[in-house]
Formats: sequence, structure tokens, C-alpha cells
Amino acid sequence: MDQAKPPSPVDPNSGFNTLTKTFHSLRPPIHLPPQNIPISAADYAFSLRQLNSPWPDSLALINSSTGQRVSYSDYTRKTQTLASYFESVIGLTKGDTAFVLSQNLIQVPILYFSLLSLKSNFELGCGPHLQMINT
Repeated sequence: MDQAKPPSPVDPNSGFNTLTKTFHSLRPPIHLPPQNIPISAADYAFSLRQLNSPWPDSLALINSSTGQRVSYSDYTRKTQTLASYFESVIGLTKGDTAFVLSQNLIQVPILYFSLLSLKSNFELGCGPHLQMINT
């Protein structure tokens, strides 16, 4: 006897669940690495990019006010170079804290991912607002 499956309460066009009154992602689920594998958020993000990118030199960042552009390959290279500098020259390691106060610049995401890759704690201030971001 074949039982009919009840219709999903999630709208396939919007992702809205009528039972819980919340939205769900319509994208396929992302499989995260096991918790026992020590990998930083930045390293994981870069690994996804390397595995799934048919265009390694597509644009990652664009500064709309200056027109400055950074490709994904440059973004990855600059992030890894800066993280290596922080670790080898400055001695920044996991658990250390860095405070960054900066204007809204195209280099800030590179700095952010460099610090994320070291698993450091940092406070990042951009423009008139300060926000604390811990990894």
C-alpha cells in the first residue's frame, strides 16, 4: 500500500514555511567538515572556491567609489600572504587579539580573512560604527 507523502509546508518559490512562519534557504545544503578537523572559516571558504570555481580569476571585490578591483586569485594570494606575515613576522597566533580601526576600504576583507585564517580574535572598526567580531 503506497501512502501519499504530505505536501511540504515550505513554499518552493520563496522558501517560506507556513507552519513555523520562517524562511528556509532554497539552495542545496552545504556539507561542513567534521568538527574534529581543525580548519578555519577562511580556509574552508577558500577550499570551496577552489573546488567549485570554473572561473578562478572572476572578480571577488569591487570598490564602487574608486573602481579598484580584486580577482579571486589575487584575493586568495593576498589573504594568505598577509596571514603568513602576521604569523611569522608579528607572531600573531590562535587566540591572540588584534584591533583594527579602518575606513571602508577594499583591503578590509583581505585583512578580515587573514585574521580568520589564523583563528585569532579581533575587533574591527569601519567608518562611524564599531563592531566586535570574534572568530
